[in-house]
Amino acid sequence: MTRIVVYELLSAAALPLGPAESRLLDQGTAMRDALAQALSELPGLALSVADSPAAPAHHGRAVRAHPGEAAEAFVRRLAVTHELVWVIAPESDNWLLRCKRLVGAQRWVGSSAAALEVTSHKQRTLAALARAGLRTPVSIGAEVQPAHWVVKPDQGAGAEGCWRLSTEAQALRMLAARRARGESVLCQPWIPGEALSLSLACRPEGCRLLAVNRQQLHTPDNGELRFLGVEAAALSPSDPRWSWLEAVAQSVWAAIPGLRGYVGVDLVWHPQLGPVCIEVNARLTCAFIGLPERLGRPLAAELLSPWWSPTLPEQAHV
Repeated sequence: MTRIVVYELLSAAALPLGPAESRLLDQGTAMRDALAQALSELPGLALSVADSPAAPAHHGRAVRAHPGEAAEAFVRRLAVTHELVWVIAPESDNWLLRCKRLVGAQRWVGSSAAALEVTSHKQRTLAALARAGLRTPVSIGAEVQPAHWVVKPDQGAGAEGCWRLSTEAQALRMLAARRARGESVLCQPWIPGEALSLSLACRPEGCRLLAVNRQQLHTPDNGELRFLGVEAAALSPSDPRWSWLEAVAQSVWAAIPGLRGYVGVDLVWHPQLGPVCIEVNARLTCAFIGLPERLGRPLAAELLSPWWSPTLPEQAHV
């Protein structure tokens, strides 16, 4: 049996729950539980799940931080006692990259440190995608005349700290004010169109587009964005946009070497320009919740395949 642990930062009580963390806790717990359920159905795995009194685990063996144990020490302890560690964490404060370094490459289920160095920062990500010839809010330049602008953190998860503003002048004033407070934030044109995301299964030799999902956002004219949810597998492979999005997926994989396992790509389908990439999440995303059920097939073994394969019965080797 291979010992694997699922560690989701917020449901493992790694951080004090401020307003932003409290909003993300439910999402993190739901992702953790969806992944744990999928892994619990695989033969040959001994599953543990990091939890807390605020978010008890429902699958596998629950493991908790000791009283007073720092998040970093808990992650190190999990790495010592398991062969594989699957972490779900926001990019804020480099948490995902920090966990990768604590766990080590041999036990880590996910993208490489080099890939996380890129995807943990929105500005670096967009630069890498633009170099690969993909459209981004920054690269399209004169192709659009923005009706709105967005100011957002360079690191972050969900729509936390993202503001949509009616004029460039308003956006630049907010940008200056937030930077004066020490925030690392970006100002970009707001891209109109259908908010979508891609669910990818990435391997050393390439990636597979698992699903195209539809994102639901609250987008005021002048106010903070709110992530309302996601419709998993909203577009079918028969949709005429599917082949174009498959090509986008392959280009994203090639643009950021080291992407492995589950990767999410946020994009907007612009009415005239087609797909405009917004960011890359080199970790599990909310679109995974309910995705195996929507697709009618298990996904956990495929996502784990760069590191592990199920134990086959004896007759399978004949």
